[in-house]
This record gives sequence, C-alpha cells and structure tokens, in this order.
Amino acid sequence: MQLLRSIKIPVLSRTHLKLIACLTMLIDHLCFVFFSGSADAINVRLTIGRIAFPLFTFMICEGFYYTRSRLRYCLQILLLFVATEYIYDMAFYHRIYWKNQSVLLTLLLALLMYCAMEKCEKYLILQLLICAGFAAAAHYLHADYGHWGIIMCTALYFCRKIQLPDYVSVAISIIALIAGYGTYGAFLAVIFVFFYDNTRGHIGTAGKYLFYVFYPAHLLILRLIYLAVH
Repeated sequence: MQLLRSIKIPVLSRTHLKLIACLTMLIDHLCFVFFSGSADAINVRLTIGRIAFPLFTFMICEGFYYTRSRLRYCLQILLLFVATEYIYDMAFYHRIYWKNQSVLLTLLLALLMYCAMEKCEKYLILQLLICAGFAAAAHYLHADYGHWGIIMCTALYFCRKIQLPDYVSVAISIIALIAGYGTYGAFLAVIFVFFYDNTRGHIGTAGKYLFYVFYPAHLLILRLIYLAVH
C-alpha cells in the first residue's frame, strides 16, 4: 500500500481536475450535438469524452468529505439539477425527454447515498442494501449512467474507507463503467488523478460558483448555436 502511495507525482489540485472534467465534457457534448453521425466524433467521445464522468464522480466523493455543510452541498446540486434539466433536454433531444436525466441527478443520488451509508458505518450489509436501493433509483429515474454510475460512486466510497491511493480507487471504480458501457477511454481519467495533490487549489468564492454556472451555461450556448445553424 505504501509503495502504491509513493508512486505518485502530485501537481494537480481539485480545481485543475474540475477544469479538465469541464473541458472533456464540453468536447463530448460538442461532438454529440453537432457531429453525432461522424465516426471520428464517436471515437472522440469514447476516448476524450469518457474522461469527464470518472473525474466528476471522484470530485463528488472528495466534496462529500471536504465540504463544510453536506446539506448545503446536496441542496446546491439539487437546485442545479432542477434549474438545468430543461436546458439539458433541449440541448440534446430538442424536446422534453424523460428517458435520460442529466448527470447531475446521478451525482445528487451519490451524495444522498453517501450520507445514508455514513449513518451505518458498522453495518456493511446495510450499506450494500443502501447502495442497491440508490442504484435502482438511478436506473428507474433514468439518471445518466444509471445504476452503473452509482456502483462507481460506491466503489470510490469503499476504496477511500480502506485508504487506497486515489488513482487506484478511480481505476477500480471505472471497471463498473466498463462493465456497463465498455468505454475503456474512461481509464484516461486515472492519469490525471495520478497527478492529484489533494489540495483545493487557488480559487476564490467566485471561481467556486463558476463551475456550477458552467454546466447550464455551456448547454444553453450549445442550444443557441444549434438553433442558429439549423
């Protein structure tokens, strides 16, 4: 274990990882909205585009432990999900679409699951039942990545509990994503977490909320551009 921890080059903060996640998500969404019929675009989505979700799940797990108020953290994700779901549907499906909800619902369910699992730390079976319940909720609510996304987040939770190195935890969690979707490009996210230095990074209050604004803003801009060119 100590050897695994020593094999690491810490140069990227949480702010850097969020920036990388946002950039790769933007590339993925650009390919989906404007080049969905292109084989090259599909390849980009299956490589660069798959980096974002493992980084977001890792950041949500980190945020759960570092936040000063878990209630406020959950409410922020909930409000962001409610505020952006219509824009999400319009950007990707051009109508209200109930069969796929944005990744924000997946991350919100993961946060709520963490809160519930923490209340019963001494009861592994109960924790696994909680995981199964939230995985079922993600599936039936049509959250992005469905139950596999929740299984990923569960793996991160348990890996952190046994104090595995971050990049090993992310690699293990990605196995669930590959099992569900076969997206091997997600393993590229491990490279960035390998360089994670466990610091917040230089970011003020305005910068913190900029990440929250980015999600609905980029979807709205994609929608407006789509309408302009069509």
